[in-house]
Amino acid sequence: MDLGRYRHLVQFYGSQDGTLIRNVADFIDEGLQLGESVLAIATPEHCDAVLAALSNRRGLHMRSRQLVVLDAQATLDQLMPDGALDWRRFEQIAGGMIRSLRRANPRGGLRAYGEMVGMLWSDGQIEAAVQLEKFWNALLGSTEFTLFCGYAIDVASEEFQSEHVREVVRAHTHVIPSSAA
Repeated sequence: MDLGRYRHLVQFYGSQDGTLIRNVADFIDEGLQLGESVLAIATPEHCDAVLAALSNRRGLHMRSRQLVVLDAQATLDQLMPDGALDWRRFEQIAGGMIRSLRRANPRGGLRAYGEMVGMLWSDGQIEAAVQLEKFWNALLGSTEFTLFCGYAIDVASEEFQSEHVREVVRAHTHVIPSSAA
């Protein structure tokens, strides 16, 4: 699956996140092989799992300068110091990182993977998650890059509420099936 040709991707996953880890590793590896800069904003557990998956791939050490990894909770805390999202802070922090990566690699593409929206969702902050998706879409509208979001949502669970998921799906250009390889 050529994940890089879409602008704003989303993958929902349940308690078994193996497919997500594989897809994120493929997304990052493909970008690095193409000479793109990659930003990953994820939980420490997912960062470790993705980096472990990438370490088994030939040549990662030579391309690792193109990869920036940030802790999702620490980044989210910077975006929400008072418990609410603020466009100016998002633009300064996330937008600043995207622009910095773009300047460092002006001829290469750029892609990002993020779990902050999924963390907000999991914490029951549905409106904040949707607002953060809108912020990312505004940034996508002004800076060309591909964004891949991960949400820990088990669509087979009793707690699943489809009306909230529709808004998240509408914020993306493509949904990656959890069974994708």
